[in-house]
Amino acid sequence: MLDMRKAFILLHLSKKAHRYWTPQQLKDTLHLDLEVNEIQRQLIILSEVDVIERGTSDIQFRGLEDGTLNLVLRNRFEEEIKVFAPDLKQEFGDR
Repeated sequence: MLDMRKAFILLHLSKKAHRYWTPQQLKDTLHLDLEVNEIQRQLIILSEVDVIERGTSDIQFRGLEDGTLNLVLRNRFEEEIKVFAPDLKQEFGDR
């Protein structure tokens, strides 16, 4: 099962797939209670299973740009992450 913190990171990266993020930027933006090196480790795992992309440096990551994963995550975790409840019309319009 997907850890909620990992799902939160993945959801954020999927929604903001137009740019690359570093572990420190994710920690600061999402107010994560994880150490930067743990965020880095989680990002590497997510990139190895091809649900996010790695950038040109070892600390850059971004979500997949097709938007499909973002919709799936929002639908699956809607109850768990209430502040990110999907507006599907808006989601499709943004893509």
